[in-house]
Amino acid sequence: MTLAQNLFRHYEETWGQIDAPVPWSLGPVHELPSEFTVLKYAPNSAHYHLTGARLGLGHTVNFGRPWLCGSRCEHGLISHPYLDDIHFEQLDDSDGSSVHCHWLLPICKSEVDFMKRYGLDAIESKFEDAKIRFLDPCRDAVA
Repeated sequence: MTLAQNLFRHYEETWGQIDAPVPWSLGPVHELPSEFTVLKYAPNSAHYHLTGARLGLGHTVNFGRPWLCGSRCEHGLISHPYLDDIHFEQLDDSDGSSVHCHWLLPICKSEVDFMKRYGLDAIESKFEDAKIRFLDPCRDAVA
């Protein structure tokens, strides 16, 4: 079984049956490996790709626009998958390799700025103290 197939199985064990791969043609998708896939789950969406990019825990991504209409969140924070079982975060493959499964948490620019100044633990503490609803596109910023 390939790493991509193991990852699909890992996602299905956590989130249930995959609805369907979602066709994706925006951006420079021709530069991505053939294994790149966007997967749709109800109510989750997940994607994976195997590239040389070194994004990891605590990195941020600028979406360049709100992640959903009406949202204040225009960035994403690569974070622990807090809403999922602790065993979801790491998949150990039979060949000895492992894949870390993080989530891309939509956050506001002010939260990115706060995190850059005070660190990942500080912004995550703010999220915890405010008891934010992680998937609420219209949530208020905590910093």
